[in-house]
Amino acid sequence: MLKEISNEIRSAFQSNRNGVIQLLVVNIAVFLVIGFINVVGYFSGSQSVQNFLVENLELSSDPVRFLFHPWTLLTYAFLHQNLMHLLFNMIGLYTFGRILQDFLGPRKILFFYLYGALAGGLLFLLIFNLKPEFRNLLGASGAVYGIICGAAFLVPNYTLYLFIFGPVRLKYIAIAFVLISFVQIPDGNAGGNIAHLGGALGGILYLRYLQGGFRFRSLAIQNPEKKGKVVKMDTGKRQVSNEEELDYLLDKISEKGINSLTKDERNRLEILSKPGSNT
Repeated sequence: MLKEISNEIRSAFQSNRNGVIQLLVVNIAVFLVIGFINVVGYFSGSQSVQNFLVENLELSSDPVRFLFHPWTLLTYAFLHQNLMHLLFNMIGLYTFGRILQDFLGPRKILFFYLYGALAGGLLFLLIFNLKPEFRNLLGASGAVYGIICGAAFLVPNYTLYLFIFGPVRLKYIAIAFVLISFVQIPDGNAGGNIAHLGGALGGILYLRYLQGGFRFRSLAIQNPEKKGKVVKMDTGKRQVSNEEELDYLLDKISEKGINSLTKDERNRLEILSKPGSNT
């Protein structure tokens, strides 16, 4: 059994076809390693090793300490306080990460996760100057919020079937997550909820970048004879630009779901979603 699990994990990393599974494995592995060290420390009567690891991996709200531990702006997103903390974050990562992975490919998931973590950590550090009682930050929630909101902005009408609620569109799920984190800032886990909001923003901004939302357009008069490369779609003889083709594919996904795309259309979607794509 252990050999089969080991082979599946090795296959997930070697094929590079499932970024969601790779992130799940890394988060669970970090949790188990620190948990093992914690158990050993419990029986030996010393928690120095565990404390050292956590202190050097979690994100501190102290700007001086952060300057000497800049890597914690990312490593905090792979730490979890307890099993329930890990479980809820991994469920969110798996559920919403698969949606993005279906549309944009496995390699993009890692960047959504990392940019969500970066944005969540940066907002946490920024707010520290206003509310210095915030302490330390750990957990994948900010990164997961980046994935949730990235997916919601990509395919807002994608429907998930939730227990009790039934079918709910992805955009409403994302709005609910963001609103809940916002109103809960004063109640307990303020730093974590602020990181959620930062992570959500990071996911949205990264998606906009992938869609060409930050490309500056020249105000000079363009030469009408210079035309960009066009591509052909299965819509008669009409030729459209890359941007129009991407909009067409995303609209089709929103209205009919990912299964409505042909194999060629899925390949085109992944190509057109790459930054600077001129294919």
